[in-house]
Amino acid sequence: MDTVPPKLSLEHSAVLFLDMQNEFLNPDGAFNRNGLIPPMAPADRQTLVLNSTKLIQTMRETGRPIVHLKTVFRPDHEDCFLSPLWQSCLGHKNSALAKGSTGAAIIEELQPQVKDFVLIKKGHSAFQHTYLDRLLARLGIDTCIVAGNLHGSAHETFAQGG
Repeated sequence: MDTVPPKLSLEHSAVLFLDMQNEFLNPDGAFNRNGLIPPMAPADRQTLVLNSTKLIQTMRETGRPIVHLKTVFRPDHEDCFLSPLWQSCLGHKNSALAKGSTGAAIIEELQPQVKDFVLIKKGHSAFQHTYLDRLLARLGIDTCIVAGNLHGSAHETFAQGG
């Protein structure tokens, strides 16, 4: 018996972009250099950006929320709650993901607009140490479309709250 998968309804949905930041998507980023994130071929990055911009366009056309979750720390990383292995890539003098740094910025192609939500996270999870759960509840969201850098943040996000 063939079953047809249910069609995605955008009525109560939001898109969550996880860590679409220069530090994570740049081949010279700390996590790429240390092997925690596999290098992304330029064609794969281009596909990710193209699909993400199409998703943003669809969500904006339908009036649905766009939430950018980005990992940002103090310059001394004292507020970093990444796992010890990931923290070791940052080093003590590395400005990776420091507030105001190029690495912490969302990639140019996906810059948030005024109506978008931008939440700062301090660890792998999009829910832990953020108010994402409250935001989604307040907006009446029951379906999240997750996109972005999924090499650690996705597993932790779903384990924590998604």
